[in-house]
Amino acid sequence: MNEIRNSNSRPKDWVNLMTNHIGNVEFVLKKMLGPAKDDIRKETNAEIDHLVSERSLIDKYTNKVYKFVITEPKIKDINGFEGALAQFDGKKIDAKHLKKIGNHLTSMQNTYNQVINKLTDKVPAAVTIRNEYLRIAAVQNIRQCGSLNSLRYVVSSLLQKQDALKTVLNEICTILNDYDNQRVKLAATITDFPIQSFIKN
Repeated sequence: MNEIRNSNSRPKDWVNLMTNHIGNVEFVLKKMLGPAKDDIRKETNAEIDHLVSERSLIDKYTNKVYKFVITEPKIKDINGFEGALAQFDGKKIDAKHLKKIGNHLTSMQNTYNQVINKLTDKVPAAVTIRNEYLRIAAVQNIRQCGSLNSLRYVVSSLLQKQDALKTVLNEICTILNDYDNQRVKLAATITDFPIQSFIKN
C-alpha cells in the first residue's frame, strides 16, 4: 500500500492530514454568522453543526485505512486459522492441491495489482480533496466573507468537500476490505479448509 505511504512522508502524516479538522473553524463560522434569529441563519447554523458531526466518520474511515496499512496480518486475526495450520502442518500436499494453491497465488497477485491501481487513483484524490477543504476552511478566508451569502457559500463548499472526502475514504476502505477477504480465501485454499472456518473476528 505504498500509495498511502508515499502520499506524505509516512502514513501518520497522511492520517494527520485527513483528520486535521482545524479546531476553531466552526467557532469562526458561527461568530461570522451571528445569532441564528431567522430561518436562513438557522439553516446555516445547522449546516455548520453537520460539518462537526460528520468528522467522526472521516476519522473512522481514516483510522481503518491506517490500521490496515501499518498492521501486518497475524494468524490470530483470522478465526480458526491457527488451528487449521496446526492440522495442516506436516500434511502431504498432492499435485492437485498444489496446483490449486498455485492458481490462487496467481489470482491473488492479480487482485493485488488491481488494488494498487485503484488506490493509485483514490489516495491522491483524498489528499487533493482534503487540501481543498483546508484551503477553504482557512480562518483568513472565512473572515473575508462580507455578506451572509458569501458565508453560506463557504459553508456549502466545505460540506461538499467533506462529503466528497467521506465518499472516497469509504471507497478506499471497501477496496482494502475486499483485498482482506481475498487473504482469507487464500488461507482456506492453502490449508484446504472450508472458507466458513475462517470467519474474521
